[in-house]
Amino acid sequence: MTCICATAIGLINVYFMGNQKNPDLIAGVGMGSMLINVLFFAIGQGLNGTIETFVSQANGAGLHYMCGVYLNRARVLVSLVLLPIAFVFYFTDVILISLD
Repeated sequence: MTCICATAIGLINVYFMGNQKNPDLIAGVGMGSMLINVLFFAIGQGLNGTIETFVSQANGAGLHYMCGVYLNRARVLVSLVLLPIAFVFYFTDVILISLD
């Protein structure tokens, strides 16, 4: 369901901007979708994918408490990694305008 929703965001944006008949809008939406996919989704899924290994190993060893520990550590790590990226995305317009 997550993959369907993530794909639908880009498709809906392109569909509605495509109705505007302005190629610059379509290019902007495409670039924005690509940046979000590369910087947010790929990094987030990569970091969260490592949890599977640790949690399965802890669960197989019967250390159910460690499953929660690994989950909470991963939450902190993903938050620390994605917050600077979110900050840059929030001020992307200011950054790009200042670069001229």
